[in-house]
Amino acid sequence: MSARTPRARLSGADAVRVLWVCDVQEKFAGAVKSFDRVALGASTLVRGLPMVHDKNVFMVSEQVPDKLGPTVEPIKRAMVDAKENESADVFTRVYAKTRFSMWKSDNEAFLRGCYDQDVRFQHVIVGLEAHVCVLQTVLDILRDRPSDDVFVCVDAVSSIRLEDRAVALRRMERAGAILTCTESVLFEVMEDATHPRFRDVSKLVREAARFASQLTSSPLPSI
Repeated sequence: MSARTPRARLSGADAVRVLWVCDVQEKFAGAVKSFDRVALGASTLVRGLPMVHDKNVFMVSEQVPDKLGPTVEPIKRAMVDAKENESADVFTRVYAKTRFSMWKSDNEAFLRGCYDQDVRFQHVIVGLEAHVCVLQTVLDILRDRPSDDVFVCVDAVSSIRLEDRAVALRRMERAGAILTCTESVLFEVMEDATHPRFRDVSKLVREAARFASQLTSSPLPSI
């Protein structure tokens, strides 16, 4: 069977951008490769997307949080800042799960309840682990929402073993997901340097790059 053909652009003012932040929890910090870079990428998108787009939904999962801990603090702070400081619509859902995939029927119902039934969704996914929860989330969305686009940020997706991550990225792309990176997402949605928040987004990206340069972990490979 041939691979699904996506539209391949994060564009359209009418689309709703859904950011899926998958299990970026405290207990994974010491095990997952470049965990701090995943958290940085996720928090950058949480802060940046409401600057460049008016319709946003943040779906944040926590896998068995009583054992693996809550979502890390930088992402939680970014969500609070985005809701308090940005005029764009931001709907947020933080929830515990045991199922590996983030996708489930009540999440689809939640998305439909945020905006009109006929709205077009574009999904951006970050988190871990790439070959388990992220992979299953992507495959489920592609199956159940075939008209939606699914983007996976390779600089904000990781696993304990990089070989598992590499295989998962290839499989997601083969299934129809579009591989991208966090900075690319923000500028692709913004589209033009005349955007009123261009300077704010540029500053956010520079700050993220400066912080990343101080991290001791290695940048994640592209695939």
